[in-house]
Amino acid sequence: EDILDTWFSSGLWPFSTLGWPEKTRELATFYPNNVLVTGPDILFFWVARMMMMGLYFLGKVPFRTVYLTSIITDENGAKMSKTKGNGIDPLDVVYGASLEQLLERIDTEKPPVDLDKLKTNVRRNFPRGVPPMGADALRFAFAALNTTGRIRLSVERVEKYRNFINKLWNASRFALMNLDGYDPERFEAQLSTPAGRAALGMPERWILSRLQVVVGEVDAALEAFRFNEAASALFHFVWDELCDWYIEIAKPHLYMSAELEQDTARNARRHVVQGVLATALETTMRLMHPFSPFVTEEIWQKLPKPPQLPGSLMITVFPRSDASWIEQTAEAEMRLLQEVAIACRMLKQTYGVSPAQSIDVELRVASAEQRQIVERHLAIIERAAKVAARISADTAAAAPPGSAKAVVGSGVDIVMPLGGLIDVAAEKSRIAKDIGKAEKEISVLERKLGNADFLARAPEDVVAEQRARLAEEQSRRARLADALATLSSGGMG
Repeated sequence: EDILDTWFSSGLWPFSTLGWPEKTRELATFYPNNVLVTGPDILFFWVARMMMMGLYFLGKVPFRTVYLTSIITDENGAKMSKTKGNGIDPLDVVYGASLEQLLERIDTEKPPVDLDKLKTNVRRNFPRGVPPMGADALRFAFAALNTTGRIRLSVERVEKYRNFINKLWNASRFALMNLDGYDPERFEAQLSTPAGRAALGMPERWILSRLQVVVGEVDAALEAFRFNEAASALFHFVWDELCDWYIEIAKPHLYMSAELEQDTARNARRHVVQGVLATALETTMRLMHPFSPFVTEEIWQKLPKPPQLPGSLMITVFPRSDASWIEQTAEAEMRLLQEVAIACRMLKQTYGVSPAQSIDVELRVASAEQRQIVERHLAIIERAAKVAARISADTAAAAPPGSAKAVVGSGVDIVMPLGGLIDVAAEKSRIAKDIGKAEKEISVLERKLGNADFLARAPEDVVAEQRARLAEEQSRRARLADALATLSSGGMG
């Protein structure tokens, strides 16, 4: 009997769908195409046949680039399967499903396996069921986790990106609540002049510079199909720079009392901050739209924008980096302030001082240039770290007894007097226990990373994750050991 190859008609797909063998306008327009997206398991069955058929019938290859999607496994690297009870239905991730619903589904579908064993596996893998996380979080997670051609998917990993989407939503809500009186056309006109740009403060020049850097990073990553790098750049910018730093810096300028509304200079400064925040968010929505289309369209529709923009985010122009806004000086100044503030926070955490408690610190800055930067923007450090800082040029003076110390890599010594702030005996006991926990974790990680079988079998991203954890624990142990030595030196007892 005659047998027709199952993949025969699929091989004709690039041109048979366009009216071939007739010479149609669609065929002339869309053949050959640019990119084919497919799975690696049908590379020979489908892709090779399309190439051969295209060359044979039309004399041209149907596409020049083939992007192979990743294989999705469970968090342990095992293939997902309904019969194993480790499969995750994307719709459950989007809308949520309780454990009871997952178990009821087994009773309804009755797959041909041991149902009791299957239910046991489901209870073990999804004890809380699957919480609702939305399509935007799931899409972003797939892009971010796509590092090695194999996505190790778990509910916990998607939750990280649900939290990220929530962070973006809350930041946007805050901005929208504080953009009253903002005129996007006026701000756009201001930025078009050298004098208008010069009126921007250092934090504004910094965030606009970082915005243009991330635009370039995302654009380059997407051109090269490195979706995980684009997602990582967006995650870092939105969470670590826009939300954790710029919005916090902007808050005092956005909050305006009735008395301050009469202050012309304060009003002008507020309008600049509003404009920079709105601009950063609008560009971020365009960058993130391919990853998370629903939340970005919702936010973008509500943002005040220049009238020449189209009515929908999906038909706006994708951003291109403007190098004229990249300012290394502002980035270097902000990096110095961040390093000092983070070091102050870390000292408070190490010695058990509440993050919310404002305490005195001394910042010893040897470099006159850096000292001027710290003096000019001291309020940023004090607000970010909850400290009251005194600046000194004397880096050689002995620290007062009972002081915690840290050296910032950029050349700033931090001295934090702790007398009367902590229970020394209790903190020594706590730190000693934390050192023990760190050493135990280091021992476990060193054994794992010293296991040749683990290194040979584990995916690259898992090995890299374990190495990063080891480095983090080693750094924590060293920091805790220094703290214990300080508390045991006799100056605080």
